[in-house]
Amino acid sequence: MGGVSYGAANPPYETLILTKSTTVKIMKNILTNTAIAQTLCIPERVALGSTPTYNGTSSLLPTFRKLHIFNQQNYPIDDALAPLCNLTDLLQIDGESPESLAKRQQNKPDWSSVFEKWASGTYKQLNNSNHGFLTLIEDIIDNAISELETDLSDYLTGDNHHLIDIFSATLPTEALAQVVIPSTLFVYKRDFSDKSIEDYYSLLSQKPVRDAIFSEFPVLARLTSEILLDWIHASKTLAASIVDDQLLLKSEFDFDISKISEIAANLGDRHNEGCTVAVLKSDNKKLVYKPRNALGENLIEEACNLLPELQDALPYLPRTREINGHMWQEFCGPHNFSKKQAKIVAKKLGVLNAILYFLLADDMHHENIQIFGSNVAVIDAECVLNTLKPIDFMQIDVENVTARHLATAAYTIGIAPQPANTPTQNSRPLDISVLGYQAGNSIQLKVPQLRKTENGGYSIKNEPAIFNDVDPITNRRFLLKFSDSFIEGFKLAAQLLSERRNDLFNLILSHPELSVRILPRPTMIYSKILIESYHPTFMRNAALRDACLGKLLPRYFGKSYRIPLLRGEIESIRKGYIPYIQYDLRRDGFIINDQFTKGNQNPLSKLRKHIYSINQSEIYRQCMYLKMSITSATLMKNDNRRTNISKTKFNLTRQDTSSSNNILITLAYEALNTVIDFLIEDEGEIGFATMNALRPDCWRIGPSGMDLYDGLAGLQLMFDRLDYESLPKKYQNIYRAIEKTALRFGDAVKLDDTSIEKNIKSLNVGLYDQLAGIAISQHLCMKHADNRDRAKNSLERTILMLKEMVPYDNNYDIISGTAGTIFLCKLLKLQNSALVKSLTESCIDHLLSKLVATSSGSFWPVPDTSTGLTGLAHGTIGIAASLALASNVYDYRKEESIRAIMGALAWERTHFSSVKGWADLRPEALSNQASDHLEAWCHGSGGAYLARQIILDNVGNSLTDQTRSALYEDITFAVKQLAAKTGKMILKRGSDCLCHGTIGNLILLQRAAKARQFDNDKLNELISEMLSSSLKHGWKLGGLPDIPSNGLMMGSSGIAWGLAHLACPADTDFNPFLLGI
Repeated sequence: MGGVSYGAANPPYETLILTKSTTVKIMKNILTNTAIAQTLCIPERVALGSTPTYNGTSSLLPTFRKLHIFNQQNYPIDDALAPLCNLTDLLQIDGESPESLAKRQQNKPDWSSVFEKWASGTYKQLNNSNHGFLTLIEDIIDNAISELETDLSDYLTGDNHHLIDIFSATLPTEALAQVVIPSTLFVYKRDFSDKSIEDYYSLLSQKPVRDAIFSEFPVLARLTSEILLDWIHASKTLAASIVDDQLLLKSEFDFDISKISEIAANLGDRHNEGCTVAVLKSDNKKLVYKPRNALGENLIEEACNLLPELQDALPYLPRTREINGHMWQEFCGPHNFSKKQAKIVAKKLGVLNAILYFLLADDMHHENIQIFGSNVAVIDAECVLNTLKPIDFMQIDVENVTARHLATAAYTIGIAPQPANTPTQNSRPLDISVLGYQAGNSIQLKVPQLRKTENGGYSIKNEPAIFNDVDPITNRRFLLKFSDSFIEGFKLAAQLLSERRNDLFNLILSHPELSVRILPRPTMIYSKILIESYHPTFMRNAALRDACLGKLLPRYFGKSYRIPLLRGEIESIRKGYIPYIQYDLRRDGFIINDQFTKGNQNPLSKLRKHIYSINQSEIYRQCMYLKMSITSATLMKNDNRRTNISKTKFNLTRQDTSSSNNILITLAYEALNTVIDFLIEDEGEIGFATMNALRPDCWRIGPSGMDLYDGLAGLQLMFDRLDYESLPKKYQNIYRAIEKTALRFGDAVKLDDTSIEKNIKSLNVGLYDQLAGIAISQHLCMKHADNRDRAKNSLERTILMLKEMVPYDNNYDIISGTAGTIFLCKLLKLQNSALVKSLTESCIDHLLSKLVATSSGSFWPVPDTSTGLTGLAHGTIGIAASLALASNVYDYRKEESIRAIMGALAWERTHFSSVKGWADLRPEALSNQASDHLEAWCHGSGGAYLARQIILDNVGNSLTDQTRSALYEDITFAVKQLAAKTGKMILKRGSDCLCHGTIGNLILLQRAAKARQFDNDKLNELISEMLSSSLKHGWKLGGLPDIPSNGLMMGSSGIAWGLAHLACPADTDFNPFLLGI
């Protein structure tokens, strides 16, 4: 909705009651029929009889048109709106006069009678209220309490009569405050801003003021009444359970209900009919009540019983008893562990992680898994057997095998660190995991929040949600130091459960009912929309409030269950609940607000496939994922840990191993095997997990895409370079799977307006990004006749898509921007295509238009800044090199391009030192002055050499003699600097990756040696030193320490490709590293 204004609006009653004067006019009725009618939601209005009368004012449709759902071009608007209404219904009720709506509503709803009874009951005039904004409804609350007490007197008699007062103290004040505060605060700012907030609270206790507010905001009256009615119902249900179960509570928990001294209700989210968790206290004992079954708890206990060998490392199992659809559970409160206990706590969490992984659990974050001393326990196991994961509810343009695989991975359960995918810039990203939680985490999800102002008042602001709950487990982060114990516990339990998978699966099937809670989307999304729906505008008109709830509509397209699921979500939030969606695995369907809807998801088959697919190879992968997750949370600057590529066996005859070339090839194949160990294959397609940087100090596991840098295009390029057709069948099959996956991604490139707009917002146009990766893969697929036409068509569509996107690019560089598009066209040898010519000219236009000229030269700015960078990958010199290439191919704006190139060279010269070379201007490099100066392909002398060589090769004759001379000097310096740094990197065992490691540097030096710019003997000496180091220590990848990477520029596939290139540097069809030189 974009934020509805809190500006003034005319109240819906004739005489303005709320004024800055102390005089108020008292209305005869609290809510007129007209006001009550405004509380009807859209489905309720549509269901009314007779035809509406219009007043000519349209209010609903303009608000609904702001919804994203109206921009869904791929679906008819009636289909999109179907869970709520259809367009005809919306038009029919839009503009209806309040009088017409009131007339069509023949019977008053039940809640309004209750409201009138409570609000018109005993009236209290309180001059100095201490209930804050809730003073508005204190009389309603008092009368609701009286009604509850009367009803409870039937249940609670004799020794239990004291519980009536205890239940009366369990008001859902937080839920009531969320509803009441926005509108009352709005009235204060509009009409009483000259008064102190304390004086305003007193005014809220005056009946005329209250009645006026309810008349202006009748939806507030409805929601308040319904919340209190739910509270009465939930309290009576709990009271009846306490009385009915008292013998069980005494025998099983030694809990005497006659000694209950406190009930903490409203714990957790409110669900159907206001049901929540409650904690009962009696004789210093606590007992937990949960209004659901105990399936999850029982399954965890049964799984633990399958692991007697791990008795000392098993999680604690709170005593749990289920009866009549609800459960009682032993209370397990948090208690900090000592640092001496950290190792065993970590191991127990690893064992628990394995159990929950086999049980397809979800939502097991730091609030649902409790640590107390050396024990760990699941205290909320409602989300087990989740055969439906959030990815299953998404509309996906092209299925990603890795994304599907990772959706059920062990690291996603909630124990291992998992930062949210949308962190804020100035604070730590949200991580609610057991190992990763820290108070103060935030997420870029803005929600309305009440804030105190400097003058002592209040305001509501949309701000990122910050999770500031104090963590009683102060040593929590210390557990990360014992990641080995955590992984050990996981591996031991996973291996044993894998051996006993038959027993585990049969135990699950032995349960007659298999209904579990599922999470179609994150709970915080529901909470955000619920809070936004309490905006004063929506409290005037429930139909407008439905427009706010309509934010949920752009979801589940193409799913058979879309309408009932969305209808259930909207209905729940409309009533103030967080949706509680269940899936019945036996009946294969959803249970939504007590209604069954067929899902056709084959959950038991999915569960069986999951459990039986966990073999030794899968356990290895899951251990790696967990290690990746933990490593990302413990990342330290200047970390020099090494990721070793083990020397796996490969059935090739090693001849003349004294030859460097043979060693290079042998090691390349061993690196290939390391890549294969980490691949994910399913139904003939392939992928792998990778680490994505949310920002320099925050990483998150994700699926590989099609990009060249860290995705499948790089993997495909590696196989092509290693002549996969000469390898054993196993490797050929893997390449075919890569091709199959690449072709399907190519098919997904569409040129409709919606797809173009989506790609402009979410993708980049650089050589190492997704679209270029798709283009490169299609180019490689075209080598086979059976793929040629399909791949050619996809390649053409991709080029057309890039042409649409280039004008919107703000990266400009080789990796992610327009310069990369120019190199892509060159490398794919598409210069003669009219389409590519047009694309290249668009690139030239765009780059020249974004050039920033200064007195010291010219540069291209970094996104969202006014400064530039040096270097090949992201810097000005790389962009200048692309213009040089384009100028040599096409005679288009050549003179302007030459001036831009010379300006870029001059600007880079201002950041040059004869001692250190070209300064690295990236913020992370400038902030770490103690680190070694980077000399590599991406930044520093390696890229400086390559870019200047490209400029000389393409437009050298068009440059001035002085500029050419300076370029030759720069190249000589760069090669010398690069060689010296590479020797140091080998000695210190620095990174070996292509992007900024020894192999990438050696390929650049090999290119220089070929051009007689570097001594060939010195090159061979450096290669020999690098091989000796790698044979002794293994390879160090370029990403995070101690975790695997299959990427081309940072990972194992790049090492394999680079080793093969060093062994045989002959020109190939495609060399994106050397950019065609």
